[in-house]
Amino acid sequence: MASPAVRQERRGRSQRRKERARDNADQPQAVWPGVHGGRYLPLTREEMDRVHAAVLDLLSTLGISQATPSMIDVVCGAGGRLEDGGRLIYPKDLVERAVAGFRRDIKLFSRRGETLDVCGPKVHTSTGGGAPSILDMDTGTYRQTTAADLYDAARIVDRMDHIHMFSRPAVCTDAADPLQLDVNTIYACLAGTDKHVCVSVSDPANMPAVAEICYLAAGGEDAFRARPFVTIMCTHVVPPMRFATESCAVAEEAIRHGFPVQYISAGQMGATSPVTLAGSLVQAVAETLAGMVAGWLQDPGAALIFAPKPLVSDIRRRRASALDAARGTAPSVPTHGSERAAQRSHAPAACIPPHPL
Repeated sequence: MASPAVRQERRGRSQRRKERARDNADQPQAVWPGVHGGRYLPLTREEMDRVHAAVLDLLSTLGISQATPSMIDVVCGAGGRLEDGGRLIYPKDLVERAVAGFRRDIKLFSRRGETLDVCGPKVHTSTGGGAPSILDMDTGTYRQTTAADLYDAARIVDRMDHIHMFSRPAVCTDAADPLQLDVNTIYACLAGTDKHVCVSVSDPANMPAVAEICYLAAGGEDAFRARPFVTIMCTHVVPPMRFATESCAVAEEAIRHGFPVQYISAGQMGATSPVTLAGSLVQAVAETLAGMVAGWLQDPGAALIFAPKPLVSDIRRRRASALDAARGTAPSVPTHGSERAAQRSHAPAACIPPHPL
């Protein structure tokens, strides 16, 4: 039992915290949702135009392989073609029409009434990743992550004012199968935070179950569709220039169920994308747009988010890292170049923060 002096000190510390909170109540925040960024401009307007022209050339000549039947139907129905080798070709005018038609009014909602406007040069912070292991603070050793770890992470982020949304940072390795993985992931996230949530779905057949949980949390399907508080992240390509058919099917189901969708390309410079900065950037933009164009053709009103994630291969360390000039791991032109590519067309974009994989 604490002594009277200790209890007095605790009361004193609590009182000082209340006084500081009261004194700072009217002060501006150091970081707020939607702070304007985009001031680092590694590419000139002329260079952006050259990248865009190269992207159009790549999609209209090489195209993308392993498209799903539904993607083939919508793209070919809009003027594209499927070559004998199975590559889906996107005419330049189709890509330009889609880019002009992408929604520019996308907002990410939360269950606490907050709204994140992700259009233009507005910056929001988020968690991210998908760690399969965690350092156990009790044992000091690494162990596999569980649904309880994901729930605890969501609870922490829920109270952190400077993190504006929760992108699942850990994998529920205790799930018995893919359906349990997806259901427990969305449940742990929504149980832990009222902020906007971003998750991936492992199987398109699981999308209805994930959607049903979100509809229940929203109070009904119509309520969720009006203010969706969950985004589905889809790594829809297997670089170079090849669709990940299962993830593409997830994106289609997510759009059908009223979810915003992030289209993610994660090529590794020197391994699955060109070793040059410009080549890596062109491929990342082309792959991302290929998915977004198909999504736009499926539903022109869908909330589609441009989210390329260029990576660099570190052969010596046998790993891939996101580009992080501040840590000196690699130049950051492709990451920021992707952002500039989005700015060129004013497309809603998700800048993936640098982190080792």
